Amino acid sequence: MQRPIIVQLDHEYFNEDDSLVIEQPIAEALKKSQRPYVEGTLVADEHNTYFVPFRSNLNPKLTGEFPELVLKLPTDDKPQAGLDLTKLVVVSNELNFKVNRGYIGRDQYNDLSYRQDELQTKIENYIKGYKQEVLQGKPLSPQYRFSTLKSFHKELGLPEAKTHLIEDRRLEQAAQIIKTAYAYDQDSDLVLNYLKNHELPLAKRLNMANKIIYRQQARVNQLTRSPKRQAR
Repeated sequence: MQRPIIVQLDHEYFNEDDSLVIEQPIAEALKKSQRPYVEGTLVADEHNTYFVPFRSNLNPKLTGEFPELVLKLPTDDKPQAGLDLTKLVVVSNELNFKVNRGYIGRDQYNDLSYRQDELQTKIENYIKGYKQEVLQGKPLSPQYRFSTLKSFHKELGLPEAKTHLIEDRRLEQAAQIIKTAYAYDQDSDLVLNYLKNHELPLAKRLNMANKIIYRQQARVNQLTRSPKRQAR
């Protein structure tokens, strides 16, 4: 039975905003104040080593819709505890880790020990699925949309130019809708400036873009159905 390696990521990798920075800001990473990337486990394949963070309260939507993206390690006082693959980080040997098994209880540690092969398979499938979608050049599926893997295309053997290609297309699609489908006014300028503001988190700008796109799709669907209703 392979024993898991439990480590703590040094605090030097968090900036003054508690955001994770390893040579570059890690897109979609959680902040330290939410207890990510302090304790986790190391898992390696033939290409990379991955730091998978422990979370005391896994996202219920994630565990319900995409159980393949988590490894639940519940305890009596933390029934939603486990490992979150969507927030894993590709790490190098130069990073400072402190090996510390004390963060998790004996039952969790034993459970993780017996499930090392399961965790390895989940990571391999997750990375394989992400790479396939990126190479197809289509909008990412929900399980990959907020993945930290966006920051590690070089390590995953993906073209770096594609790192934000899908997100850029989404933002441009929303901007075109504002310019063509709506009456152009001062509010339109505010929305367009928001979508183009790179000082804002990408996730917030994408959230705005998705709302615009979905609203436009709903309008088109409604117009498409209207003649059918009249014909009846």
